[in-house]
Amino acid sequence: MKSGVFFWGTFLIFLGLFLLLDNLGVMTIGFEEVFDWWPLILIFWGITFLKIPEIMRNIIMALSGVLLALILISFIAGYCNLFDHVNAKINIMDDAKINCTSYDDKTGPEIKNAVLIFSGGAGKFDFAGTDDYLYHLNSGSGFCQVVTENPNDSTVVINYSHGEGDNISSSSRYTKFQLFKNPVWDLEISAGASKINMDLNNLKIANLDIDAGAIDADIKLGALVPMTKVTINCGAAKLKIEVPESAGCSVQGDMALSKTQFKGLSRNSTGVYISENYYKSVNKIDFYIDGALSKIDIQRK
Repeated sequence: MKSGVFFWGTFLIFLGLFLLLDNLGVMTIGFEEVFDWWPLILIFWGITFLKIPEIMRNIIMALSGVLLALILISFIAGYCNLFDHVNAKINIMDDAKINCTSYDDKTGPEIKNAVLIFSGGAGKFDFAGTDDYLYHLNSGSGFCQVVTENPNDSTVVINYSHGEGDNISSSSRYTKFQLFKNPVWDLEISAGASKINMDLNNLKIANLDIDAGAIDADIKLGALVPMTKVTINCGAAKLKIEVPESAGCSVQGDMALSKTQFKGLSRNSTGVYISENYYKSVNKIDFYIDGALSKIDIQRK
C-alpha cells in the first residue's frame, strides 16, 4: 500500500475526530500552542525520503496526517475565537451594564486559614491580595453567587460561582478577586477556556489547584509558607509562572509534546525538575502539571 494512502486516510479520520471533539466541547485546541509544532511535518516528510523500512515510512506518513489535521483544526479554532471577539465588541455596551460586586470586611486576627472555591466557566479572571477585606470581587456577571462559611472559628470558606441566568458571552465574562493577605490560603480554581492573571506573591498560599480547559495563565507566587503545592490540570495551555529564586522549586507531571522552559532547574534520575537549593531552602514550591501540547515557562526571580 502506498504511503500517501496512510497520510490521507489518517488525516481525514483525525480531522473528523478533532472536529467532533471540539464541537462536543471535550477538547479545546489553541492555535498558538499547536502551530509551533508544524516543522515536525517537514521532519517527518524528510525522513520518508531516506532508505527506511516500508512499515516505518507508513507510520511516519500516518503521524504526519494526524499532525496536519491538528494544525488545521487549531487554525479554524483561532478564526472562530476571532469572530467571537468581534461579536463581543459589538455587544460590549449591553454587557457593560451587567455587573456584580461583593465583599466581606471581616479581617480579624482570629482568621488563620481560608479557602476559595472558584467556579468561573470561561472568561477572564484576575486574583490579587488586599489589606482591606477578607475578599472583594467585581464580576461581569449579573448573577454571581458568593457563599461564605465558617467550619470553625479560625477557618473561612468562600464559594464563588456564576448563578443561573448568566447569559454573558464567555469573551466578555470577567471576575476580579482580591483576597486578604493574613490567612494561609487554599485556592481551588475551576474554569473553562480562559485568561487567568494571578498576582499572589504577597499571599500565603499553601495549595493552588487549577482545573481548566485551554488557558493562558500568568501566575506570580511568593514563598511565605514552608510548602506551597501547585497542581495544574489543563488542555492546551500557555503558562507563565514566576517564583522567588530563594525558594526551593520542583516540577513534575505529564507534559507530553509541550514546550517547556524551567530556568535554573535540572532533571534528576526520577524525571523531576528540581532547583539546586531545593533541599536547603526553608520554603519550597512544588508543581505538578498535567497538560499536553502546552507552552510552560517557569521563571525564578
